[in-house]
Amino acid sequence: MLFVCLITGISANPVTKQLQEILDKGVDLVLEREKIYDIDATLQLKSRGQRIYTDDVTRIEDFATLRVVNPELVTILNAEGLAGIAVKNIRFDGNRHNLRPKDGIVAMVPFISMGKKGGDDQAIENCIITNARCSGGWAAIHVHEYAFRTVIQNNIIFASGVDVLGNGRSPLEYPFGWGDGISVAARNSIVRNNLIVDAADEGVMVQGAPGTIVENNVVVALSREMLGGIALFDPTDYCLLDSVENTFDYRGVEVRNNLVDALGARVHIGFPCGMNVWKLNKDNRIIVGARVINNKMIGKAGGYGFAAGGIKDFVITGNINQAVFEGRGDGLPNNPPDEAAAFIFEPSSTPGCKLQKEFKPAQKSNVPLLRVSRTPANEAGYRLLENYGEIEAEAIVSAAYMEILGRFPKKTEALHWQKWLHKTRSNADAVRTVLMLSPEFIEGNPNWRATQLQECRADLFMQQLYKAFKKVGSESWPSAFDLHHIIFSKYNQNTN
Repeated sequence: MLFVCLITGISANPVTKQLQEILDKGVDLVLEREKIYDIDATLQLKSRGQRIYTDDVTRIEDFATLRVVNPELVTILNAEGLAGIAVKNIRFDGNRHNLRPKDGIVAMVPFISMGKKGGDDQAIENCIITNARCSGGWAAIHVHEYAFRTVIQNNIIFASGVDVLGNGRSPLEYPFGWGDGISVAARNSIVRNNLIVDAADEGVMVQGAPGTIVENNVVVALSREMLGGIALFDPTDYCLLDSVENTFDYRGVEVRNNLVDALGARVHIGFPCGMNVWKLNKDNRIIVGARVINNKMIGKAGGYGFAAGGIKDFVITGNINQAVFEGRGDGLPNNPPDEAAAFIFEPSSTPGCKLQKEFKPAQKSNVPLLRVSRTPANEAGYRLLENYGEIEAEAIVSAAYMEILGRFPKKTEALHWQKWLHKTRSNADAVRTVLMLSPEFIEGNPNWRATQLQECRADLFMQQLYKAFKKVGSESWPSAFDLHHIIFSKYNQNTN
């Protein structure tokens, strides 16, 4: 009987069943403040203009939590095809690391699914997502094509997907569990003031979405390598401009005033623009007409900053780099790309583009710039990295100590772990796991076990988030930049 319930999406859980019965009536679903609801089947919104929110909220600690408890469930909320849907003041907990999916593989679907034909004027605001349960490059918040005017603002996403080195992996699952933070394909949408931490694929993915504004967002790679910070590529046929020229419509897309921070893990490309910097093989799709202006990249674990290839009539100006870049991408077999750089473009595939003067033409292959595929896998199926950059390894160790122990490593500790990373070719999660076994951590956190790394990290982040909101002290939702500064600026103040 349980098997039938899981396959059909019918809940065997009285809590989920009760919530879905309310939604089935077409009325708003009003959640109780501070209550945790265990969800075992996708909650399906049913009516235009329907809302789901927590009642009587005065602080983020009041948010109700919707928590996945079914190992086969990936999509916790489905709002596809319904205009005017609003989701607000809720924490969504994917509970990813306590649930073993069938055959150890998380299904390739979104965590929260929105948009599609008829799904116009939807909004998701003031929500928190932790340990999102999604895979295959789908997003924690995914807005499908054919919709118009989606608003995604004032959300916080902590942990979506597993990176190429296995950071974020649960022992209960197998590769690959890529996950975006936010992916949007709906036209004329707004993605504004979101803080996204450790989304293993892209922080924000603009997948077509003509007319869309992406502004004032902060993307942070704290422990997981992120393939892209804010990315413009991989359009679908709904925005095809010319089938002969194979051009796709990004006109009106503007990516402005965003921050990407390669704080404690590599961001392979901060702002990838076009298919040619991304795909393992040449891709002849050309995306047309976007503006990427006044953005910034910082951090010590950068791959490439602003990279362009496979675009037409773009404007990429006023952007600032303060990141450190090391190493290079994989490139094609026997044809490596240029070394990591802040601004790089492929002249032959950027016609009609206005690029700021810092851009340097690629001297070698520009395909691809990702560092994901050229070394063998370990026993779990994840990549063994050939070499970390020297500054990258320093950033990894420093971030691990700050997150788990709340302090910077001593010089001897830092050198030990940096050498260990180079020698073992292991990952950042392994460093964190050992730190959780230390008497220093156990004394302050007696209830956490080292096998609970990802749950512990989410809890530590939420504690810092609560403090940050209190410090800002505003009745309105704080800016992602203020939250980033309060939570993460101390990670860059090592005086040892």
